Amino acid sequence: MSEKDIKIYEGKVFHGEKYKDQGVIDGDASVLELLEYLTGRQFIKIETQDLEDFLNGRLPFRDLNSLGLDKREKEDILSMIKTNLENFIERSGYRKIEYFVKIKQFEIDNARKLNYFRWDDMYFNSVYATDEKGYVRMISYFVPEENYFSQIPENLAYLSRLEILDLSYNPIYELPKNFGKLKSLKYLDLSGNEIEDEKDPEWCSTINQLYSLEYLDLSSIRLKTFPVSFGKLKKLRHLDFSANIIDTIPESIGNLRNLKYLNLKGNKIRIIPETIKNLKNLNYLDLSFNNIDNEQIPDSIRNLKDFKKTITDKYFIFKKKKD
Repeated sequence: MSEKDIKIYEGKVFHGEKYKDQGVIDGDASVLELLEYLTGRQFIKIETQDLEDFLNGRLPFRDLNSLGLDKREKEDILSMIKTNLENFIERSGYRKIEYFVKIKQFEIDNARKLNYFRWDDMYFNSVYATDEKGYVRMISYFVPEENYFSQIPENLAYLSRLEILDLSYNPIYELPKNFGKLKSLKYLDLSGNEIEDEKDPEWCSTINQLYSLEYLDLSSIRLKTFPVSFGKLKKLRHLDFSANIIDTIPESIGNLRNLKYLNLKGNKIRIIPETIKNLKNLNYLDLSFNNIDNEQIPDSIRNLKDFKKTITDKYFIFKKKKD
């Protein structure tokens, strides 16, 4: 598929007029229209809002960095946001908020501008956001249960400015072969999908081309292997492989020297490689509910200073103490 065919899918042309009217550039607008066509659900554009509106109960947001808050104050606001949104969800049946909160926390941790979105934009819809030039910057893609669409079209890979992609908890079992073209992608959540090793044996070769990735969630997709090639993703800060069936961690994990968060909970891991000691920036490590015991934890991890340690028969959690 050539880049000029971004508007074409299975012989049908998508012009994206509706999304161009919303300020999306030509081409990117066509991809949104195509994704809407495949799922039967429209995309809702995320608009920035004032924090003052949120405090008055309308739950919008703006760039928290502009408020001059310290890290603890930002965390307090994030907690308040999550509590309020979960109350709305409990009453109204909205899509789970934790996936959206993870996006927010990612942007806080990396000191980016926070383009928060209104709670009423989340009602079982896919959502998107653009940058100031109209390029699609973020997509949270929701496939309804009654829709049997389970593949992502190759057209998606031509969103050249896409930084945040949330495909969590969909029936997706295969990634397009050109997925590695998303060179601007920093945040990728594929948790809860059906991308098993046997169904798409080449899935990791597409992801390990995403050299800009900083956040990767591959939890709950029944993976059997931790790809050795993921050691190339040297910008990763957050990696979640929890609730899979992985039995071996490759030594290449030691190459992920920027990693701050590593969750390997709920697998079948027997041995932790000594190279994990290279992860000097690690703030959180969860090895709970694996086939390991305390003696199999490398001394470099068990003896970490300034970490709160929870070590029992099943729980192995290491969390750095706050200053």
